[in-house]
Amino acid sequence: MARLLVLLLWLVAVLTAHAEQPNSSAVIRRDGSLEGLASLLNDHADFIFEEASEARELGVEADPGDTGEPRPPGTPLSPGQANRMLAVLAQWLITPPAAPLSPAIPSPEADVPPPVDCTDLRYSQILTGVPLKQPRPVVDFVAVGYDLDALEVRLVENYAVVDVFVLYESPRTQHGYAKPLFVREALLRTDRARFERFLPKIVHFEASEADIAEFVLQTAAAKKAHAAGQKYDSKGLWALEKQQRTEAIRRFRDRLAGDQDLRARLGWGDGIGTGASDMQPWGIQGDEDELITRNSLAHFRACELKKGVGRAGISAPCFIFKSSYSWLMKHPGDMPCLAQAMHLPGTTVRTTIELAAFYWRPGPWLWPLSQFLKHNSTFRSHEPGNPSACHDHLGIGAAVHLSSVSEPAKWLYKQFGAIEGSARVPSELLAALSLRSVTPRLLFDVAVRPWCSFHYPLTHA
Repeated sequence: MARLLVLLLWLVAVLTAHAEQPNSSAVIRRDGSLEGLASLLNDHADFIFEEASEARELGVEADPGDTGEPRPPGTPLSPGQANRMLAVLAQWLITPPAAPLSPAIPSPEADVPPPVDCTDLRYSQILTGVPLKQPRPVVDFVAVGYDLDALEVRLVENYAVVDVFVLYESPRTQHGYAKPLFVREALLRTDRARFERFLPKIVHFEASEADIAEFVLQTAAAKKAHAAGQKYDSKGLWALEKQQRTEAIRRFRDRLAGDQDLRARLGWGDGIGTGASDMQPWGIQGDEDELITRNSLAHFRACELKKGVGRAGISAPCFIFKSSYSWLMKHPGDMPCLAQAMHLPGTTVRTTIELAAFYWRPGPWLWPLSQFLKHNSTFRSHEPGNPSACHDHLGIGAAVHLSSVSEPAKWLYKQFGAIEGSARVPSELLAALSLRSVTPRLLFDVAVRPWCSFHYPLTHA
């Protein structure tokens, strides 16, 4: 009972965290020099280091993983301070880069799919070689975290080959810290054209605090037990992460039931939408940083599938990168079977390839949309043991996964955003922040330079 009371008090405390936002009218410029990020942090040091009044008044810490023990070196931020640091970093992450993604990108309405060759050998595992009379519909489900740059890349890359992008956001990170609804904030800006141009194909859902309260408590309990070295429910640690996936499907199913325009766009309910035919809509399961290539999706949409393909999903063999797209990361044992049974592009030879060491299995995957809706799931947890990865797939390099980035603001945000993040801040950065002396060089040293270490199993691409 006492533990439950503490958890309830914690929930009351964290639910008030959204009220605390940095008050700044300074112009933020993301020009790649890190001068702007260093200035932003220094200018808001007083705001970040304020005491969390709501937690102090309740007499509890607003951290689901706090055990009451002294904090380890390098992690002196209170939960309230962590919330405020994330609020400051969010200002940087919501600001568009000073240089646009590409000045040559056509407007979405003028974008067209790339040329398709249904006999291309790289897709021969799943395609018959016969073109369809019309493309099969595709819905991309995206759990939006904090990386608007990755979201923009996704929309630009695949706008012409995806029929609907379903974006789902939560007001909490996977650790339970407060976060803004990034897409909403981006669309409220005066420079909202960055995402406004993609709205015709976007279905956007937002969770409320009430929607996720149960999952916040599950995460809280698991984190507290884990931090104390006690037995804990591992599913509880991932409760908020899983909620984003299942709730996106539920919301979309409800929308589809009553939105005639959406049903027409997907051919839903006219005898082909839910049947096992070439024209049934398909859904994409993948994280924000897992991206199927434009060419792969174009071929999947436009070409006939072999009989029986896709009953257990279709994988998009994904190269995993770390820090940047210049560094491939080894993920041994993830998909070794692909190396033994894959056509190399332009040949009829099946061979073992060195690139097999850099495959990432969990995503992206494609499934019939009807299966997503029936099971209220994107089947993310189904993939590690799914044998279909080795025979029903879109060919070498059909997708890319940029696991982490060396951009300091994103790196810091991930520490408190993703459940596998450390929820810690380097001591030298906090010391500099307390003195208002954060520099671009320091940000580089704590967030970028570590990736240069030979301790990481990386290979230059």
